Amino acid sequence: MKKTLIITLLFLNLVSFSQLGQIEYVASFKNKASDYINKELENIVDENASEIFYTLLVNGNQSIFFCENNLQKKSDKLNLLYINSKLIGTIYKDLEGKIQIQNKTVFGEEFTIKDSLLSYNWEIDDKETKLIDNMLCYKAINRQIIEKKIENEKNEIEVIKKEKNTIAWYCPSININAGPLGFYGLPGLILILEDDIFVYQAKKINFKLDKKTINKIKPPKANRFLTNKEFQLEYKKLKMERENMLKN
Repeated sequence: MKKTLIITLLFLNLVSFSQLGQIEYVASFKNKASDYINKELENIVDENASEIFYTLLVNGNQSIFFCENNLQKKSDKLNLLYINSKLIGTIYKDLEGKIQIQNKTVFGEEFTIKDSLLSYNWEIDDKETKLIDNMLCYKAINRQIIEKKIENEKNEIEVIKKEKNTIAWYCPSININAGPLGFYGLPGLILILEDDIFVYQAKKINFKLDKKTINKIKPPKANRFLTNKEFQLEYKKLKMERENMLKN
């Protein structure tokens, strides 16, 4: 799915500004929502929910990415974009301190994960470019091998490996090392980010932030912090409990 991307720049001096900005993104399905829905779920999924909005706030080496939560419940059906926003939650990043803190909701349970920054092996394609609102952008790809354990017909556990590609279109003219979902590491702001299912597109950029907005860029608080490894163990436990509940 391709859409015309219109970016409103509230401060046009792109050369001299520091790494300070508020970027509003709209997230939508890469293709039709029905392409990702099992036939058993067609009657309970709201396919009319096509967009959801996120905000990225950046101040130097610190940033925070979160959902605006402005969806209105129009039916009792499942809103996959809203569910995904809960899985993403709030992502705080400190490049200097090399930490990332993510507060998210999984299976109705809230978790706060604090760990070292993820690293991304970007492959930059200097030959593939596009103009986004008259700004020259370059394409970069992050390739990641995902391992998934499945049970075969012999009740044996098999490990299936799949390559997951995340594509970013970044603008070197905007000196901000950040993007949606906590992605970073490119020489410019990520204006478009797309994975297998979703596309995140910048719609509005503001380089003049008031003190109240800047103060929102702070790490989430929690009574208990988990590492990524600890969270994965908790997630597997919750998932197994839910699967057992559905079987009984």
